Amino acid sequence: MGEFTDLAEREVKEYIEEYISIVSNGLLDDGRASDDINEYGSGEAYYAEYILDRDYQPREAVELIEELSNDEETDESTWSGVKGIRGILSAIASRTYGNRFLRLFGEKIEEINSIDVDFAKEEVIEELTNEDGYETESPSFDQEKWEEENDKRIISALRDRIEERIREIIA
Repeated sequence: MGEFTDLAEREVKEYIEEYISIVSNGLLDDGRASDDINEYGSGEAYYAEYILDRDYQPREAVELIEELSNDEETDESTWSGVKGIRGILSAIASRTYGNRFLRLFGEKIEEINSIDVDFAKEEVIEELTNEDGYETESPSFDQEKWEEENDKRIISALRDRIEERIREIIA
């Protein structure tokens, strides 16, 4: 991979890490995390200010466009009104990088959405019941009652488990 790809991957990781609680809440509450960057914090403002608002020197712009050619910006309105080749190259590079960031963000969210929340919940319940010294196979064990009594504990441990899995994905 190249310098700009590595940078985009690092920035996507940092962005998801920054909003990991919102990502995990989406999985737990809605069954999926949103792939719309606007759902996370300042979303579009962050994207505009920290991802798109970058100036590239001509050589750097050409290197970026070449490396990220699969995400190259082709919408001419992006550089409409921009003066000079340096400005145009910088605008194309900036949007190309932004396209790569959004694509990688979407891919990571898609991967995060593949987390099996039900399986994670089963794991958590098994671990917590074992921790409490219960044998879930015992006929005297009332799992439904135990889950009711430990609902907040289960949710907290499940949230931690989901965030752990998210961190594994973005690592």
